[in-house]
Amino acid sequence: DLWEIVARKKAHFPMSYQVLSQIVLYMIENLNLAPSTLHDYVLAIEAMHNHRRVSTAGLQDKRIWDLVQGYYEIKGVGTSEIMDWSTLRQFRRELIADTTLCYEDEKAVWTAVLFSYWGRIRLGDFLPSDDHHSLDKRLAWKDIDRRSKDRLTVDLHIPSQEDRDAGISSAVKRLHRRSLPKYCPIYNLDRLYEIKNRRTHIRQSEPVFKLESGRFIRLPLIRQLFQRFEENRRASGSKTDRTHRISPLLTANPELLTEAEIRSAARH
Repeated sequence: DLWEIVARKKAHFPMSYQVLSQIVLYMIENLNLAPSTLHDYVLAIEAMHNHRRVSTAGLQDKRIWDLVQGYYEIKGVGTSEIMDWSTLRQFRRELIADTTLCYEDEKAVWTAVLFSYWGRIRLGDFLPSDDHHSLDKRLAWKDIDRRSKDRLTVDLHIPSQEDRDAGISSAVKRLHRRSLPKYCPIYNLDRLYEIKNRRTHIRQSEPVFKLESGRFIRLPLIRQLFQRFEENRRASGSKTDRTHRISPLLTANPELLTEAEIRSAARH
């Protein structure tokens, strides 16, 4: 029980980063939690602070969320749930080398992938499957709340199936500034905004992830890029740490896969 853990650590509100990190590390080391449960526990601690109307400065320290992210990575080893750091870096190299996208489109696609990676958000939760459906999945600039220069929240109007089963009608995800700018979702979002705003004044109701042509970034485009990435990797003879023959991000987002590919992933 979360209350028992807080009491055991003799934590007082508001909790400092030092106390919060001890609580998170205790849960990681002593409880066999699902990564999503650990994430929910940290959010519950934040709710406790908000209920008491005390400072949440300790929870705004990105090192707390780095611990949660690291736990996702540890628990994800050998599974298809997570796009690992190596795959993220390799995809970036492939994206930069791709000649079919202009700089603005490359930046938009890369920022979308970073949102998915750092926010633990399925691409299908904020990208439409085509130009005519899933209108409510198009993340607009107004859905992004800049809490500070190093922290923002994203309001997803379409929660995950797990959230829907729990009766949650929307989901808020938190993103923090990372130390490496090229892998930082906030840095890349700011650059994307600057690029688009120079070309045409951005309205807050506009979707964040759309191409220079005005068309939306759709799941089939991401799928094509990842397929090309996999083909290039196989052609170069490079090996993956995973047993799956398809990208971890694709397997984490089943809407990008065909039934045959899902069956293939299950066999391998």
